[in-house]
Amino acid sequence: MNNKEIALMAAAVLLKKKALDVVIIDISEKSSFADYFVIASGGSERQVNTSANENKDQLAKDGVLTK
Repeated sequence: MNNKEIALMAAAVLLKKKALDVVIIDISEKSSFADYFVIASGGSERQVNTSANENKDQLAKDGVLTK
């Protein structure tokens, strides 16, 4: 799985959790530490925390990161 696919997967999880204003920004030409930023907002702190936790769980499940 390449970095773009990971960013798209993270964005899909955020959209599934009803995150708002989901944006993927390609920073590969400007950064040495990341290729993409996935940015989103939520209607409440609880929604933002749930979205972040779901993203971590899904990425761990798919073997992208360790839990």
